[in-house]
Amino acid sequence: MRNLILALLSVIILAGCSKQQQDTTQNIVVATFNMRYDNPDDSMNNWQYRKERVAQFIIDQNIDIVGTQELLQNQVDDLKALLPDFDMVGVARDNGKDEGEYAAIFFRRDRFEVLDSNNFWLCENPDSVGMKGWDAACTRIATWAKLKDKTNDKIFMAVNTHFDHVGEVARRESALLIISKIKEIVGDHLHSSPATSMLTTPATPTPPSPATNLCSTTRAAWPTLWKVLTTLGTTSARNLPTNARASTSFSPLRASRCSRCLSRKKIPRPS
Repeated sequence: MRNLILALLSVIILAGCSKQQQDTTQNIVVATFNMRYDNPDDSMNNWQYRKERVAQFIIDQNIDIVGTQELLQNQVDDLKALLPDFDMVGVARDNGKDEGEYAAIFFRRDRFEVLDSNNFWLCENPDSVGMKGWDAACTRIATWAKLKDKTNDKIFMAVNTHFDHVGEVARRESALLIISKIKEIVGDHLHSSPATSMLTTPATPTPPSPATNLCSTTRAAWPTLWKVLTTLGTTSARNLPTNARASTSFSPLRASRCSRCLSRKKIPRPS
């Protein structure tokens, strides 16, 4: 299945430094998932033959938050129906409503409460709906949500996007823009909580290109902001089947490491 799973990990949200606070540590399972837009030319790999498996995978893996890429409106509607325990935030990139691809965030309704959410475009004027940025081939959007974990009342920011597949300048500038937006939105809470924000995104093409390696890009812009928690195949990833890794086609033989789940500051690896 094309782009079925790009990254999956447990993010440990730390309440603070004291022993009492550390006792409230909770795991959050986060995934980034390029689901491939509904393309009739995909034949037997078309969305209509994949949608139930996609939804069941999210359920079976007990994913709490999933950043999606490439979903069209009918696919969003399908997932809403197939994932009744999840809520969603996001808009389509072409008109800010329902035209074009989403970078939607799905999350468990019983675990998280949305305090605020919005979208911005990866371009020189991020409030310009449908605008292409820099040397990008396509319009690109980022969706964010301020979520409260109902298990411990901790608040954090989740950001999801899909970087351009052509524009090297666009990818770098998009990373810098996202950093700026996180600083702007999170504000004074940025330095008071070890895991104030997380980002899910495919980072194509594969590293180590500086423009697509988010760790390199963000270090240059804001030293020590990000710690790459995992890419499938590293020791910090959950123990998944050997064929469950990032793929850029419907064949697992073409699997590669092209995605990132990132979180602010160093977070202990899950056991």
